[in-house]
Amino acid sequence: MMKEQSEEDIQRLLEQQFKESRKQTDPADDDKDVALYRLLFTALTDEPDTLKGSNLSETIVKQIQINEKKAESFRYNIIIAGTLIAGIVSAYFSLNYIDPVVLKSVLHFIDTYKWIVLFITLCIIAIEIADKNLVKRKLAT
Repeated sequence: MMKEQSEEDIQRLLEQQFKESRKQTDPADDDKDVALYRLLFTALTDEPDTLKGSNLSETIVKQIQINEKKAESFRYNIIIAGTLIAGIVSAYFSLNYIDPVVLKSVLHFIDTYKWIVLFITLCIIAIEIADKNLVKRKLAT
């Protein structure tokens, strides 16, 4: 539908949307909106030859996906860093403030069943990775 519309139709729709949004927004935001619309109209009138060879919507969607991936990667790294810091802090407090007899029994339990603890830890990590990949795949389709 977007490809069938001419630039005049697009400009008319944008002007109509601008008029409707102007009624709903604060007057302080009007200057920003006017400047953005002028920039858009200038780009549409000045650079149509450069946009003919590229699909503008695909370029915008790709850029949005790249920005989402960066934000997701940043959140994931923050979660990992927070988990490591929480583990270090809890280990410090457990070594300093827990009764040594209880701590010794917990460490002995972990040492005795280390393969089961390792297996459970790896299962949790595998589930998280699989969930992340499945969500990505579902969002991509």
